[in-house]
Amino acid sequence: MLYKIIQRLRQEWDAVKRAPFAFVVLLGVGLGTGYGASNWCYGRGFFLHKDLSDAQVKDELRTRSDRIAGKIRSIYFDYQTQLIEAEKTWDLYKVPESERFSLIESMAKEYSQIFEREAKADFVNLESELRSRLETSGTRGMVLPPQLNFDDPLIEVGYLCKYSEELERLAARLPSDSSQR
Repeated sequence: MLYKIIQRLRQEWDAVKRAPFAFVVLLGVGLGTGYGASNWCYGRGFFLHKDLSDAQVKDELRTRSDRIAGKIRSIYFDYQTQLIEAEKTWDLYKVPESERFSLIESMAKEYSQIFEREAKADFVNLESELRSRLETSGTRGMVLPPQLNFDDPLIEVGYLCKYSEELERLAARLPSDSSQR
């Protein structure tokens, strides 16, 4: 991405040299807008209201954790149900193992896309928010599932329950009083 920006800047360097002030002003406005937007969105902590008490924020985070974990589990259990039904049909029609694997792979890809579309952004945002509130002392012994790069949909679908467990474990580790942060 940065390489493309530099290449574009090199191509348009003559225009930049003719109007350096305009370039600096537009660059400043662009960077300022990006910085302001990121502070406005992410500075509030997963879009929680600032006027909530610590206890209310923690309750809200736990509620969101339960809801998102439930959504992720639902996707996984739908996949498992479809897979069991498909295997019964494949047994009935004696589908060869070589074809079964490609069919399983396509089902996994479909459910991986459902997870990406319906739950991954919520999972990553909430997981990040919980980790930032717990800091490193509260997350010892836990893996970082969203940082694992799954190119294989079979692996990602296999980790869906791990994702939901991760949210629940992080939410359970939130300190009960505000002095522990």
